[in-house]
Amino acid sequence: MALKITDRLIGDHKTFRKMSGDIDAIVKSPPAQRDVRRLIRLVELFKDHLVVHAWFEDRYFYPELRRALTRGAPSEITPAYMDHLDHEHKTVDGYVDRLEREVKGVPPSFGWPQTFALLFHGLKSHMRKEEEELFPAADALLGSERLEALSVEMERHRSEAPRIRAHASEEGPASPFA
Repeated sequence: MALKITDRLIGDHKTFRKMSGDIDAIVKSPPAQRDVRRLIRLVELFKDHLVVHAWFEDRYFYPELRRALTRGAPSEITPAYMDHLDHEHKTVDGYVDRLEREVKGVPPSFGWPQTFALLFHGLKSHMRKEEEELFPAADALLGSERLEALSVEMERHRSEAPRIRAHASEEGPASPFA
């Protein structure tokens, strides 16, 4: 039995929460003691994995839900709700781009912790909506078999996903998945 696409996306959400916790630990450290190189690496990793995650949602998961909605399948999820989630994706993308620019400044922008707080607040809310509302509705709307097929299709097309940067360093693997 294959994993459902929603299970894969929840796994990504767990990774985002872990990486956000790592960045938050840097936020909470005294400014003079912040490891800027590590911060930059974490933000780059976070952004790269978020881009791939959003690509999978936008390319496979959301369109399938929208097609089911246009067929008139009963659901508490509406096209307007899906539009709202798309808008949240764009908002989160904007914050992560801004955060990356701010942490890469020399020195990093004074406001980067506030940008991170806005990013993570928006992302947490978005992930909660997906996990508590959208994913259960998707299970009812599409069924486990179709969600598993979407996961297989997503894996088959993984090579088409946006490329992430190589994150090698002297400290060993940069990826939290290594």
